[in-house]
Amino acid sequence: MFVIETVYSEPEMTRAQNWHWKKYRMLQHWWTIGGALAVVIGLAYATVNFALGGLLMVYGGYCLLRKRMLGSQFLKSIRSSPDLGKTLRWTVSEERIVQEIGESAAQISWTSILQSIITPDGILVYTQKNVYFWIPTDCLEGTPEKAALNKLVEFKTRSKKLS
Repeated sequence: MFVIETVYSEPEMTRAQNWHWKKYRMLQHWWTIGGALAVVIGLAYATVNFALGGLLMVYGGYCLLRKRMLGSQFLKSIRSSPDLGKTLRWTVSEERIVQEIGESAAQISWTSILQSIITPDGILVYTQKNVYFWIPTDCLEGTPEKAALNKLVEFKTRSKKLS
């Protein structure tokens, strides 16, 4: 059994979100390329068809600013969380994962986990396509427990590694 404690904070959750976005690294590049192309084509069409050109420029601007807007929305939700600053405790065992924060607790059975991503900083545990729990493992750095925890997660879930 592994017990990991951290403080639910903006930097910690931002780190988790950055690893989540790295999962979609190629898609992020396509959003940028598509946005730039839409702006350029929109500028070219603006002289011929103002409505179509304007629409393409707005869409291109959205594509280029999408990650920044989602990041801002994410930070806003973290800052308004009543759990901000509280101690978050993870208990990982052969049977389940238990998350405790304040007075509330959530149990996650291994069979309900869709996917996990093991990173150098922690583990993203997905219970739905883009819904994840972040288990930071940097507090276990250099210990045999980190390798054992990673092995347990690999064995119990469909997992992949990001670096």
